[in-house]
Amino acid sequence: MKKILTVIILSLLLISIPLSASAYDYEEGSRTALVNDLAELLDEDAEFTLNSKLEQISELNECEVAILTVNTTDGMDITEYSDDFYDYNGFGYGENDDGIMLVINMGTREFATTTHGTAIDIFTDYNLSQLENEFIPYLSQGEYENAFIAFYEKCESIFADYENYQENYDGGYVYFPDDDDDGYVYFPDDVNPSGSKGIASEIFSIKWLIVSVIIGIVIAFIYTAHLKGQLKTVRSKSAASDYIVPGSMQLTQQRDVFMYRNVSKTAKPKNNSSGGSKSGGSSFGGGSSTHSSSSGRTHGGSRGSF
Repeated sequence: MKKILTVIILSLLLISIPLSASAYDYEEGSRTALVNDLAELLDEDAEFTLNSKLEQISELNECEVAILTVNTTDGMDITEYSDDFYDYNGFGYGENDDGIMLVINMGTREFATTTHGTAIDIFTDYNLSQLENEFIPYLSQGEYENAFIAFYEKCESIFADYENYQENYDGGYVYFPDDDDDGYVYFPDDVNPSGSKGIASEIFSIKWLIVSVIIGIVIAFIYTAHLKGQLKTVRSKSAASDYIVPGSMQLTQQRDVFMYRNVSKTAKPKNNSSGGSKSGGSSFGGGSSTHSSSSGRTHGGSRGSF
C-alpha cells in the first residue's frame, strides 16, 4: 500500500512540474510560454498545440514568436502596452532579445505587433502588412484559433524568404512573386526563388537596354527616311493662303471667339514628417518604421483594429 501511495505522490509531482513551468511570473519577468491567452480565446489543447508550434519556429529561426491576448490594457495605448509587456516580461531570443509578438486587446478589438532586434529587419513594414492580411479576416469573424495559425504560418514564410535573401544577397535585388501570389518579396538580381538564373534580370539588364535603344533608333531612322523619299513632290508653303485654290473660298463673316484658357495651380506644401524613423542596413521588403519604448529600447511593429 505504501508503494502505491509513493507512486501516486511522485506521479502528481511530475504532473505538476510542467503545469507550474507554463505559468507566467509577471513580478520577476520570467516566462516559458509563448502563448499567453489571458482573454481565454483558446481551449487548453489549442493553446498547447499553438505554443509548441511557436517554440519550434522560434528555435529554428533563432527569433522568438509570441502571442498575447488580453481583455484590457488598463488604459494604455496598445503599442506602448505591447512594447512594455515584451520588454519587462523576458521575451526575446538570445542576447539581443530578438522576436515578434502579436497582442490582441478584446476590450477595444485592437491588435498590435511589436518587433525587436533582428525581427525589425525581418518583419519590415511591407511584411507586417502582408502578415496582417493573413490573420485579420479570421479575427474579424471571431475565428481566433485560425487567426493565430495564420499568424505563425505567415511568420514561417517570412523567415524562409529572409533566409534566402541573406544567403544570396549580392548588393542588388529584383521583384519576384511569392509562392502565395499575394505580393512580392526581394531576391538578388541573379537568383530567383528556385535558384536558377533570373529571367527578369536578363531581360532588363543595362546591356540589353542599351542594345534595344540603338536598334530602335536605327529602325526608326530607316523608316522615316523611306517615308521622306516618297514625298519629293511636296514642298512646304510660307503662308496659309498658299494652300487655298484661288476663288474657291469667300469669307462672309469674321469674329474672335474665346475658346479656352490655361490655369496654373500650385499645391500648398504639406508636412509629411512622421513620428517613426526608418531602420537602415537592410533593403529586405523596404525597411521598417521604428520607435522607442518606455525602457528606451528600439521597437518596430504595427497596429490596427478588427
